[in-house]
Amino acid sequence: MARSKKDETSSKNGNGANLDNLETHDERLILPRTCFSVEPGLYFPGEFGVRSEVDMIALPERAEVTGRIQTELVRI
Repeated sequence: MARSKKDETSSKNGNGANLDNLETHDERLILPRTCFSVEPGLYFPGEFGVRSEVDMIALPERAEVTGRIQTELVRI
């Protein structure tokens, strides 16, 4: 990730369930047949932000994408 001229990124939405242990040490498990989303994003205050969303389901032996995988940017 290239850094902005302000050398910072931010998000007002936090990091969801913190499954990556970024903010806290989380020992929760994703239960089988549970849906969740992966929503990585980059936010440059005063400039722009971009976020992607991938919807998933946890099956007993694997995780599977449940919807279309985004292949292009959608400007809003």
